Amino acid sequence: MSASIREQIVEAIVAALSDPSGPAGLTVHRFRARPLTADQLPAQVVYVAEERSIVAGNVAFTTPTASTAGLTGSLAIHQLLVAVETRVAGDPPDVALEPFLVWATQQVLKDPDFGDLAINALEYNTKWTAQEAADAVYGAATQQFVIEYFSLAADPTSGNR
Repeated sequence: MSASIREQIVEAIVAALSDPSGPAGLTVHRFRARPLTADQLPAQVVYVAEERSIVAGNVAFTTPTASTAGLTGSLAIHQLLVAVETRVAGDPPDVALEPFLVWATQQVLKDPDFGDLAINALEYNTKWTAQEAADAVYGAATQQFVIEYFSLAADPTSGNR
């Protein structure tokens, strides 16, 4: 069974953030509730926060790709909200977070159609938090990216342009 377009997009984001040319010591994870200890920082955690879909009507792919040849049906347009949560130790935490936030934005948006998996991508928002502990100041920021893509409503593995 093929992976859904959604899963392929998330895997592409994880791979882009894991590029060895990124910030020193960064590890990338794929689990929202993953507990991270201070010795595992800096880290980025990627997860799907939400997805909204609408059915746009029936289609037949007139110039099909290999993945859409012969497919017809209702077209679903999706808005996938992917979160990249960055966790660091540093004081002040917003300064410590900045190079990692820049990295995430650059990597997620460098190919906004994810090699023809998506229609477009943009950064939606960022939320910062910080916590002071006995040993250090910890900061976190969650960036959310909206990725628009389409598939057949009844087949989430279809849809490459």
